[in-house]
Amino acid sequence: MDKKIRRGSKQATGYKAIDLAIEKLNGEISPKEFNRRLVDMMLVGTFNKMEYKLLPVPPQEIIEYLKLKEEVRLRVSSEFFEQESVAEYMSIKARLREENKKSLAWLKTLLDLIPTDDLMNKHKVKKKVKDFEFKIQNGK
Repeated sequence: MDKKIRRGSKQATGYKAIDLAIEKLNGEISPKEFNRRLVDMMLVGTFNKMEYKLLPVPPQEIIEYLKLKEEVRLRVSSEFFEQESVAEYMSIKARLREENKKSLAWLKTLLDLIPTDDLMNKHKVKKKVKDFEFKIQNGK
């Protein structure tokens, strides 16, 4: 019984990453070649499109809230955060922060996959990692 996954012009999935995984599973390419080709796909397909997503501009209510002294902020009613503009702002901000953190994790994974001798791509990805880390840390 042939345990290899069939691939060919009719069996190919049309998804390069899946086809690449099938080649690896079938032993047609080495793990090193798999990583090299996967990195190439990631760099061409996603990396160049990946940008840090800017957080929304806070509504006036939030700006005024942030101007308050901490002891006054602690006494603000929970109803403040239920206002439509405030709730929407907080929701969008949380979603974008999470997306940026996931993108940073993806970039770090990509960085780990890039061969050590590929200095140009390592530098390019490291630069973007540092940019994401700075912006996440500083709440940009």
